[in-house]
Amino acid sequence: MRAQSFTVYPAIDVLDGRVVRLAQGDPTKVTVEGGDPVTAAARFAAEGASWLHLVDLDGAFRGSPTAELVRRVAAASVVPLQVGGGYRSLASIDDALDAGAARVLVGTAALSP
Repeated sequence: MRAQSFTVYPAIDVLDGRVVRLAQGDPTKVTVEGGDPVTAAARFAAEGASWLHLVDLDGAFRGSPTAELVRRVAAASVVPLQVGGGYRSLASIDDALDAGAARVLVGTAALSP
């Protein structure tokens, strides 16, 4: 059997400025509260992550992501950051890249005509 290589992207889902896990994607059903996203990013990097995956849940539900969240996490991180959550325009993608994201994920907008 041949060994396979893959990259793990630790996910930092943020709602109301706090790291969370949601039950079935429902913002009223927070199942885990993980504290400050900058602290979580530093912990994952210290544990050997080569990338981080930041999801702005407020941006996803609102349709308008928060560039300041990306800026804070990217500035404190020593590893590249890919972001998602509400990126539905080129302007919001540019804002994320300008704020320090290395990659921007587009979900809903990619499926909309």
